Amino acid sequence: MNLNFILDLLFPPRCLNCGVGTRPKEVVCASCLNAVPKERTLFCGVCRARLPQARKICHPRSAYILGTAANYSQPVVKNLIHALKFKGTQDAAIPLAKLLIDYTNRAVALTGRETVVPIPLGPRRLRQRGYNQAGAIGKIFAAHFRLKYAPEILRRARHTRPQSDLHSLMERETNVADCFELARPLPPKSRLLLIDDVVTSGSTFRAAAETLHRGGVRNVLALAVARA
Repeated sequence: MNLNFILDLLFPPRCLNCGVGTRPKEVVCASCLNAVPKERTLFCGVCRARLPQARKICHPRSAYILGTAANYSQPVVKNLIHALKFKGTQDAAIPLAKLLIDYTNRAVALTGRETVVPIPLGPRRLRQRGYNQAGAIGKIFAAHFRLKYAPEILRRARHTRPQSDLHSLMERETNVADCFELARPLPPKSRLLLIDDVVTSGSTFRAAAETLHRGGVRNVLALAVARA
């Protein structure tokens, strides 16, 4: 008899938010997920002003334009991200990717030629966690829109502390400064979609986007499931 079937009988899956019974691999119920308020616009990567179009209006020198699906203060979102990053619940990437997909359908005009690049983890943290949470979300996202998924484009050049352990903007900026490098050359007219689970100060997105710009990439859209 299948072990997962036995475990589901002994410990039936339940929504991590409301506790109602769910189907196997369904980490959160549809009602809780659909109730999450979703954003409908893009944002400036510097001041977070809402952008009616994918154009850098207020800070034209920003390294990227930001898109975020929801607010991290929402319990469902926070619990899903915590489960994915710290509890080994890889199935939590499915509803998180759905939030990002729904948001993108509302706020982003894709051309179909974009390349999806997840924010990479360093080798040490990847060994500890066993997977890259941004990659788990990004792979589902790319498959849904039939976009190229290229996690090999960016890599960590050095080990960094978790950004969540740091509080000041200066600490966060210093922590990730020059921490990324291109693993291979890119066509200069590439439009890349950086994917991560949470954006707080934007320092990680900024460091990654600046690395891509130095490699000749002109347009970077950074998408995070949640904004803290």
